[in-house]
Amino acid sequence: MLLESLVQMLIAALLAAAPGGEDAFVPFVIPMEVSPESVLTAPEAGAIAPDGPRVQIDAGPPAHLRVGRERFRVWGVNLCFGACFPTHEQAERLAARLAAAGVNSVRFHHMDCHAFPRGIWDPKDRRRLSAEALDRLDYLMDQLARRGIYANINLHVSRKHSEVLGLPQADQLPKYDKVVDLFHPALISAQQRYARMLLGHRNPYRGGTRYADDSAIAFVEISNEDSFFAPWVPQSPDMLPGPYLELLERLYAAWLRERYGSIDALRAAWADGADPLGAEIVIDGDFRRPLGPESPWTLSQRGDARARLAPQPGGGARVELDRLSEVGWHVQLIQGGLALRGGQYYTLSFRVRADRARPIQVGIGQHGEPWRNLGLRETLDAGPAWRTIRLGFTANADEANARVGLALGMDAAAVELAGVSLRPGGRAGLGEDESLEAGRVELFGPGETAQRQRDRLAFQAVTERAYYDRMKSFLRDELGCGALITGSAVYGPLGLYGQGGMDYIDGHAYWSHPRFPGKPWDPNNWLIRREAMTDHPERATFLRLAPERLAGKPYTVSEYNHPAPNDYQAEAIPMIAAFAALQDWDGVWLFTYANADTEAGDRVSSFFDLKDNPAKWGFVRAGAAIFRDGGISSERRSAWAHPLTDADASEGPAVLDGLARHHLLHGLGIFDALADRHGLTWPELLQRRMYTSFGAPATDGPMIFGGSKGPTSYASWTRHETGHATFVAADGRNLVLTGQGTFNEGAWEVDIPEPAFVALTVTPLRGGDSGTPDRILIAASGRCENVNMGFRENRQTVGTDWGQPPVRIEAVRGSVTLPHLDGKWTCHALGPDGLATHEVPLTRDGEHLRVDLSPEHGTMWYLLERK
Repeated sequence: MLLESLVQMLIAALLAAAPGGEDAFVPFVIPMEVSPESVLTAPEAGAIAPDGPRVQIDAGPPAHLRVGRERFRVWGVNLCFGACFPTHEQAERLAARLAAAGVNSVRFHHMDCHAFPRGIWDPKDRRRLSAEALDRLDYLMDQLARRGIYANINLHVSRKHSEVLGLPQADQLPKYDKVVDLFHPALISAQQRYARMLLGHRNPYRGGTRYADDSAIAFVEISNEDSFFAPWVPQSPDMLPGPYLELLERLYAAWLRERYGSIDALRAAWADGADPLGAEIVIDGDFRRPLGPESPWTLSQRGDARARLAPQPGGGARVELDRLSEVGWHVQLIQGGLALRGGQYYTLSFRVRADRARPIQVGIGQHGEPWRNLGLRETLDAGPAWRTIRLGFTANADEANARVGLALGMDAAAVELAGVSLRPGGRAGLGEDESLEAGRVELFGPGETAQRQRDRLAFQAVTERAYYDRMKSFLRDELGCGALITGSAVYGPLGLYGQGGMDYIDGHAYWSHPRFPGKPWDPNNWLIRREAMTDHPERATFLRLAPERLAGKPYTVSEYNHPAPNDYQAEAIPMIAAFAALQDWDGVWLFTYANADTEAGDRVSSFFDLKDNPAKWGFVRAGAAIFRDGGISSERRSAWAHPLTDADASEGPAVLDGLARHHLLHGLGIFDALADRHGLTWPELLQRRMYTSFGAPATDGPMIFGGSKGPTSYASWTRHETGHATFVAADGRNLVLTGQGTFNEGAWEVDIPEPAFVALTVTPLRGGDSGTPDRILIAASGRCENVNMGFRENRQTVGTDWGQPPVRIEAVRGSVTLPHLDGKWTCHALGPDGLATHEVPLTRDGEHLRVDLSPEHGTMWYLLERK
């Protein structure tokens, strides 16, 4: 009996993990044209007059967006590259489709990269804006405004001003000039010139109103994903080419002179903690022993990844990567069993080269559960020339079984390593040849002492903050721009400080973003993790996003997606809508409606586009009801402000020093810093709203913001014996469920055995006079894919073979019981055009109604209507 039970459990687990049959897929091509009879169409919003009420900030507490006296929540989408410039006819159809789905804002992104038709620049003169691009943009802005849709204009996204200006070594600068544009005068001037041209432009379709003055242009973003602390910015001399690093170091010396006053004071501060290198900890750092029982090294290979290690004559090792898996750490060169002491500074060094330019990731962590990072995780570049790497870190805990790990599986290029060394100590203070008077202080000194590290990070944060504050002042005071202004997405505690002067704070997040092992954005060589965020709450995007909300500021997420063709992509919009509602955020822009053509097609053909993807676009109307319209309320949830430092103020040396300490211990993990400091755990994010502050909060306990007479919302994240999980957010009228389709709570009952993973929303679309809704939409889907998609290697990629039309959804089979619905109701299956196709029987149990969902109905949409 025991053996039989084990076999049955194994078969059940395999069935739960395997994709369902082809008979569960039904075509579901959502048309571009909005049918006037569609019952899904959102109520019409009033047109936005050029001089109408602006989106403003209600200082609260808490701070929120408002228009007039009404709370305003953004439920938006991005348009990128050429999609920002549709023809007039396309603009009219686009605006109608967005408005019908409940979208109330469009973020204009990547306009500045190319010449028209892919961008805003004149093809004959890349210093001038294209007249045709402007005309199309003007008309689209007006069409959106006529339907109550506000614009979010991004200024610097992907323009490489350095090349246009002819700056030296422009080809060696970071992509799109990011980081160097935070301090280089010529690049800052170029950004201001572009802002002046665009925001000073007058829109003839809006009565000649300047973009800067138009109430429909509600948001302006200064520079997309631009921060010293972004994960792709090396904290090493490799950050910038020589002349640009020298300029930054002169600014650093000036800042140090102002902070310390004299070279002697600086030398004394940086000397504290200096210590020589101690004894070697790593064994066989030159790989002279072959892999096996006698070697301390292990070449770890997980998933489908395959690699080989060969010791080299004279020392060192070469790792050949035969096959990659979905994540980089599936190939790692590891040495475990190392003893580290918490609070001790260590120096890790090695030499590295690769057959071609490629990244590697270096980390020090636990060599067993729970695999905690111990203070070092860096992504570095390797290339054909040998490079010596030296990295210092402070161990954040005692650990008897630590390991050095070099993750190599993010690229297929072979890597050679030699001289791996880990030793305690190695910190040094001010060098003999460094001078404040001569403006010569290295930004990245070898083996920095703790205070030198913190000063470097504080200087970068201050420089970043000064840039964004200066650009905001330029836009508001010199250009007279009336839109709300943000700077960039947040990157860790110091990045949050850099955004502290903005009108609102913004974040970006993606689950299972595609990875490109070879050439960046190679359409035929990419991998995507085939896993559901629902199954991994401890790694969910929300753990990073939630603590980026700064007390006293509205908070938005302007890029969010779970890219196709992940089998679980349908969870994206229900989850972000529910979580944003529970946390009472102020806006979400989904990424992206389109990158080029705005016309909806009949197949999914890209990672991010929503317009053709029913697993995304099919949930947008429900998301609007859940988040934008306050379907799931957060008002009866307590709200806690978590201080990151003990400082009494929100700025100053003490705050910067504290934030730098968090950065050194936790990197970009604000949640990790708060967990370390306050014992915060991820389940608390389901129960209360979260804010972060730099210094001490105004009160010591929970800050309760407002109240509500409505039903208290419910949220849970439950693991099952199958290894999968279920996320639920619900109240008396709304329900969001992702994952394994079973739920029974508060008179809600969901029983969906097929497919094994489902995304489900239940949302009222219109309320009746009695408070009971008279229209309720059920949206449900499993996977989404085209016919004959060319899935390879455990469904991690299709390369360029995205299959043929029509796009299909994996229809669900099961039942949903809705609570407290008296009176007479009908239910209809809806076609992709939002029109009823046939009636679906209902089963009444007292005041509860059960709807049976089935692939036979050929839909992901069911509409209940009260007679």
